[in-house]
Amino acid sequence: MNPQNLQSLKKTTAFKVSVAMLPILTISSLIISPLAQAAQLNPGFENGLANWTPSGDVSLDTGLIGSGPLFGNSQALLTTASLEQDDFPFVAGAFNFSGNSAVSTGSPSDLETALGLSPGDLDISPFLQAFEGSAIVQSFTVEEGETISFSWNFLTNDSNSDFPLTLGSPRDYAFIVLDGTITTLADTNSSFLSSSSTLFNQETGFQTFTSNPLTAGVYTLGIGIVDIQDTASTSALLIDAPQETPVTTSEPSSKLGLLLLITLGVSSLVKRWS
Repeated sequence: MNPQNLQSLKKTTAFKVSVAMLPILTISSLIISPLAQAAQLNPGFENGLANWTPSGDVSLDTGLIGSGPLFGNSQALLTTASLEQDDFPFVAGAFNFSGNSAVSTGSPSDLETALGLSPGDLDISPFLQAFEGSAIVQSFTVEEGETISFSWNFLTNDSNSDFPLTLGSPRDYAFIVLDGTITTLADTNSSFLSSSSTLFNQETGFQTFTSNPLTAGVYTLGIGIVDIQDTASTSALLIDAPQETPVTTSEPSSKLGLLLLITLGVSSLVKRWS
């Protein structure tokens, strides 16, 4: 083979090897990039109630309620208020902020249906039944090991000692429903601040809910507030910054090292033939 043909062959081989490196480099860029985070749950409600399905008295609050928002300019506000006189001697609808009444529970089970629950699932017992409430719901996809978290503040005009209940009986409560499992956030037996900075008589102050690490898949999250036993006093729930937190791992680093070794080896081959 004459020198000219040999040089041409080297260049052709180098080009083919360089082209062959493209898939490797592409895969490398995917692996070393930050782990993709699943779609945010409209953090901070800065886009209104986008992506959420509201039921009952659900509105956005920009701080007029007297507590929060913690992040940005907006937070979600859910109440158990109707448009009638729920909080005597206040006027009808005084603690309703959306113009939509809280929805019924039990029969008809509008709230349970919105949350993917069965009628009566929100009752504490046969003697402590849910009457009405409000909720927001969203379905989303998570990666393996991600957690769901948000900040919340339970507000109430209710007590835990109204007749015919005994002192200490739980009344209105706030909750989440994650894939059909109900978890109570707070109720009228919870610890409250010594004084409330809000329009309501009592508040827990902001606290954080964080789920256990989740397996990869599609989940439905509902966050709500419900009246227990009567509708005489309103309770509410402030929600801010719901989000998904991705799990961290060092696995990409080891994969990156392997790909770098492959790339260096291919580069050496290209130089030898150039």
